[in-house]
Amino acid sequence: MNANTPITNLPFEGEYLCSPSKKHSEIVVFIHHFGGNKKSTRRHQKILLEAGYDCVTFNLYYHSFDADSQFSHRLMKLIRHVVTGHKNFIETWTDQLNSVLDHLPGEKILFSLSSPSTSAVGVLGGKQRKDVKAWICDSGPFLDAWECFWNYNAVLARISNPLLLAAINTTSFIIFGGLGYERRLRRWISETPKDFPVLSLRCEKDQLVPLRAIEKFFALPHSFRLSTHLFNGAEHLGGIKTHFSDYRQILIEFLQDFRQTGS
Repeated sequence: MNANTPITNLPFEGEYLCSPSKKHSEIVVFIHHFGGNKKSTRRHQKILLEAGYDCVTFNLYYHSFDADSQFSHRLMKLIRHVVTGHKNFIETWTDQLNSVLDHLPGEKILFSLSSPSTSAVGVLGGKQRKDVKAWICDSGPFLDAWECFWNYNAVLARISNPLLLAAINTTSFIIFGGLGYERRLRRWISETPKDFPVLSLRCEKDQLVPLRAIEKFFALPHSFRLSTHLFNGAEHLGGIKTHFSDYRQILIEFLQDFRQTGS
């Protein structure tokens, strides 16, 4: 199969990456982690490009290029988000992903990282997309959103003052879409396609998203054809760093099985 001509003018600074040895018609669409950007998934993209898949990556709302290094500037951005009545992050990310998918022809595979993995559930269930045929998710999605955001603000943002931490976590939780969070995900997951292939990658030493939070999400009633893998000793999103060979092999085997059994 010949390589496609890259699709230009994708929304949200999107990039279309052509495989040097294209073998498959599906396009892999990446959803980067919160605090990352479209370049954060370069290692993951390299695996799929070498495996013969074209890839697409784009910047989510409030990605790392938007977040100033000074805490005060980041806080002001969050305040403006609330004051202007902007949609919560989950709804916004879902709309962004849906728009990117609209710009792409044919069938797609989603590859999501951490909390923005909720957008994949949103397009599969809430938007009822029929052109997405498989989903790979790393360190998300999850329930216990309050706890996971507390971990993010305490561990990564290093907010040590307990009162400030509580205030920031409350704001983050609301902006993210924490109010009605489980109810929304429960509804979306119930509307996903039957026997839909999903690969859930988890990290044993994840300080941000405890394993039980991911397990709780996938314990919600669903009809996924679910495969899972736990990377022993790995921290949040760290499987690809500490277990690269295994990570690559797991991806390739999942995609081979998906293609053999169909979606």
